[in-house]
Amino acid sequence: MEKNNNFKDNFTVCNDAWKNIIEKYDKAAILTDFKEDERTIALIWTVTGIVGNGGFEYLFSSNLPGDENYELTLKAFEDIKCDEAVSILNDVRSLFPNGEIPPDPDMRMNFFNRVPEEIRDCLAVRFFNANSAIEDALAKYIKVAEGTLGMAGKGDA
Repeated sequence: MEKNNNFKDNFTVCNDAWKNIIEKYDKAAILTDFKEDERTIALIWTVTGIVGNGGFEYLFSSNLPGDENYELTLKAFEDIKCDEAVSILNDVRSLFPNGEIPPDPDMRMNFFNRVPEEIRDCLAVRFFNANSAIEDALAKYIKVAEGTLGMAGKGDA
């Protein structure tokens, strides 16, 4: 039961931080416009939501302006020290030629759809199952970065 309350707390911390960051930027902003800490939080929470809602197919069929090859996304997961998610993302990346995700969504999907569905589904399930570890790592990252984010006191449960 206590873990469940911790889960809610971490979700609230992550979601509130993400909302505060997204509200700061114009809709035309690209990820490279964000301060690094803010970009890390925005990427983690956005990518986790996209993959959680539709697997890597949803992620690769859309664009993350400023991170078309998902290098910043991988770095964000490395920055929060979520080894489980980093491992999964590296496994996903290995499915592409030379381990490089193409910047063009049509090209990405063309390569990704060649991967057997069972493998794509397995990777999505692994990422979904890592959700708690991602939230824990991101919440910890946010709590450490709160002062520089200008969000001290926000998101506290």
